[in-house]
Formats: sequence, structure tokens, C-alpha cells
Amino acid sequence: MDNSLSRSKASVKVELVSKNEAMTLWLTEVTRFKETGFWPLLVDPKHAFHLRDGENTGDSDSAEEILSLSASINPSELRTRLMSENQLDEDEIYDAAAYLSARETKPKLLNQSISGLTVPHVLSDQSVGLALIKTATPYEVFAQVAFGGWNSVPADEELIALFRDYYMRFGAVPVSVSSDTIELWVTRPIEEPEVACLVAQELYSFCPDIVEQGTETVQALAQSLLNARVWFFWWD
Repeated sequence: MDNSLSRSKASVKVELVSKNEAMTLWLTEVTRFKETGFWPLLVDPKHAFHLRDGENTGDSDSAEEILSLSASINPSELRTRLMSENQLDEDEIYDAAAYLSARETKPKLLNQSISGLTVPHVLSDQSVGLALIKTATPYEVFAQVAFGGWNSVPADEELIALFRDYYMRFGAVPVSVSSDTIELWVTRPIEEPEVACLVAQELYSFCPDIVEQGTETVQALAQSLLNARVWFFWWD
């Protein structure tokens, strides 16, 4: 690691590392998580102020308060509310299910190894921030990351509730955060077209830009989720 950076608090440590070694270091820290209690997260060094570290970041709630709020949120009820606020076209939902179900063969499950994971493309600089965040579970890092609550982005406690659910269902864990993106690594990828359709609708409900300014249709998003190891979220 390059020790020229950085901030180090009891619950958050940030080091500036070379982009070339960022994923190797991230993987190393993932394997050490049960031992250290620190989950690694790649961050844009230009936007490290998004990390709560006990300093005045402009956030009214502490990490402990965010976690307390998230514990009371039922992710299924939250998704129901979000999906009602972003109504999908019924024909598009049906067509997506029909299209995926009609595939002649199921795509082969991708390699279980995460050694092929690359530095997220949004972190384009030669140096990347490697944040080590004290947390009980990977998805709870968003109690320390002051990311949510702007435009259509759910509040931080809602993000934790949603990502908790995807962690339980698909083993999804956070890899990176920039000023307007989040990437999750999925350890148990979706193999069934029907599940891909359901999850595509769920993701669209709280991150509409990945469809409206990305895949263009929920059908295309559903297809991209089949056996995908990385889920990408972007809010404009």
C-alpha cells in the first residue's frame, strides 16, 4: 500500500493504492474480513468525503443511528412502496419474462472464482482509495458511507435494508462506491430467467437510471442479470 494518504479512524481507514494492485488488495482484505472485522471498499479518492469518519461531514445521523433505522425496515415492504412509486409497463414485464423463458439453453454459470474481477471502470484514475470499514456484515458499510438521500437514491438506512436482502438472497457484497455509483459483487449469480425478471424490476424501482439511461428496457436489464457477477448502480 502507498502510505502517502490518509485518514485513519477507529471505524474507517482509507489508503491510496495503485490501480494495478487495487483488486489484489481488495481480495486479500475480503479473505481477512472474518479475522479483522474490516470490509474493503474501493472508493474514488476525489470523493472520499462521502465516508463517515466521525468528522463533520454534514450528516445529521451517526452510523449507529443509520443502523438502528435500517433494522426496522422490511425490505419487501420497502420494495413494494418503491415499485408503486415507479410503475412499470405491464406489457414490458410480460415480454421480458416471455423472452427470457424462451431461450433455448441456459447460459453457463460463470466461474466461481472472483480472481477475474477488475477495478470498476468508474474509478479511472491511476490511484484508487481502498477503504477498510469496521462492520459486522459487508452490506452495513453503508452506515459509514454517506451516499443516499439525493435525487432518486434511497436513504442510507434504506440502501442497507435493500442490500441486506440481496446479500441474503444472492450473496451480493459491495465492491466500490464513487460519487454517483455503487457496484456489488454477486457470489451466487441469478440462473433462472424468472428470477432475473423479478430482480430487474426491483433494481429499477430504486435505481431507474440504469434502465432509463442505460439498458433502456427492463427486459434488457433482466437479460444482463443472468449469471452476472457484478451489479452496477448509477444515479444521475
